[in-house]
Amino acid sequence: MRSFGFRPTVTTNLRAPPIPDARFALSKSTYHRRLDDAMVAIFERACTGNNLDAAAEVLTVLETWHERRSARYGSERRIDDRHLVAMRAALERLRVLRTV
Repeated sequence: MRSFGFRPTVTTNLRAPPIPDARFALSKSTYHRRLDDAMVAIFERACTGNNLDAAAEVLTVLETWHERRSARYGSERRIDDRHLVAMRAALERLRVLRTV
C-alpha cells in the first residue's frame, strides 16, 4: 500500500481571487480624524446592510461634529467637508435605488 504524499515538481495554475470593487474602494479612502474614521466605517456598514435610517443618523452626527469643530477651530486645514458631501450623495443615491 502506498502512503499519501505530494509531488514537489507539479505546479498549479491557481490565481488569487480578484478583490471586488466595493471593498477595494473602501481601502483606498482616507479621512482626517480617528473618530471620524470610526463613524465613517459605521456609516458604510449601515449602507452595506441596507439600514439607511441608521446611516442617515450617523451622517447627521458627523455633520453636527463638523459644524462644531469648524466653529471652534476656525480655519484648521484638517477640517474639510468633502467626505461629508460625498457621503450625503451616496445616501441619497441609495434611497433612490431603494424606492425604485
